Amino acid sequence: MEFALPDRTIRAGADDALHIPRGVPHAFRVVSPDGARLLIAGTPAGHERFFLEAGLG
Repeated sequence: MEFALPDRTIRAGADDALHIPRGVPHAFRVVSPDGARLLIAGTPAGHERFFLEAGLG
């Protein structure tokens, strides 16, 4: 996975963990030809509304 933050780009692989503080703009994309699995934990609760409103849930 590749994560774009305002001041840098981070490449993360298997077993890596990344913390992005609240309010920091970011984006991510899969750069592996084999695909990827991503586990996201968001706190506090409420961000799930974004996915529902976007039609992704």
